[in-house]
Amino acid sequence: PNTWGRQAHQLAFPSCAILDADGSLLVADTNNHRIQRFEPNSQEATTLAGSSSCKKGDALHELDMPTGICRDPRDGTLLVTDRGNARVLRFPAKSKAGCEGTVVAGPDLVSRPWGICAAPDGAIFVSDDRDAVVLKIEADGVPVAPRPLASEPSLPVDPAPDLDASDVVVVEEEALPKTAEEEPVIQDADPEIELVISGSPDELD
Repeated sequence: PNTWGRQAHQLAFPSCAILDADGSLLVADTNNHRIQRFEPNSQEATTLAGSSSCKKGDALHELDMPTGICRDPRDGTLLVTDRGNARVLRFPAKSKAGCEGTVVAGPDLVSRPWGICAAPDGAIFVSDDRDAVVLKIEADGVPVAPRPLASEPSLPVDPAPDLDASDVVVVEEEALPKTAEEEPVIQDADPEIELVISGSPDELD
């Protein structure tokens, strides 16, 4: 079993795991900024992409919080959603730590890519949790649709008209008939009584 950490046998917020053709387990080790490969029956991993020393970055050989991984079924290249860098990278089939990837989709198409999968024809599907969409990128690299807005545009609001005193109408409350229960209680007033002390009860001895 794994524990949290940065060693070869440890992980930090693993977000995705897939089985490779040879039975190895590939893991997106998100908070360690790397993609790890565990061979069958092994608890020690090697780094396929990103930093083996768990350092994030934005260069083509670096990652920043990768979350999704998959293999392209046509050639075995490794596709990674590089969430913190707002991009999708493709690494060679036999990639190792330090290998450079190529950009499949950048910030013009994705904001916070998370999951990824590839169809048999090479089309790539990427989920983007910030834009709340799943983007399809054809095998030739062309997105099916342009990136949508992160939020729906608000409807236009008519400006408030300018008002002057002649436009203001004061509506007086009409007197309502009183029922028997609503008869006012009239208290006798004594003009000789004068209030000389005021204040809250806490202020009085």
